[in-house]
Amino acid sequence: MECAACDGEGCEECEGGEVRIGACPLSVIGAETWDAVEAAGFAEKGLLPEPGGTLDQNAKFLSACRFIWAEQAARKYPDTED
Repeated sequence: MECAACDGEGCEECEGGEVRIGACPLSVIGAETWDAVEAAGFAEKGLLPEPGGTLDQNAKFLSACRFIWAEQAARKYPDTED
């Protein structure tokens, strides 16, 4: 899998831009990440965590949603470019 720390360029966190996962990837993901993915799913359906609209939401939450949605789209449509 491409290293997220260096975008596949190679760094201290990986081997030549690739990361090897020796266990089930689901076991590596922490509870906070699962919570963020779940919240992004709810937000996609219009169920935001805070009352009000998009501008009333926490900036970190919106940033996490954008990141999660981009990753999901990249996996759903792997042949498209940004």
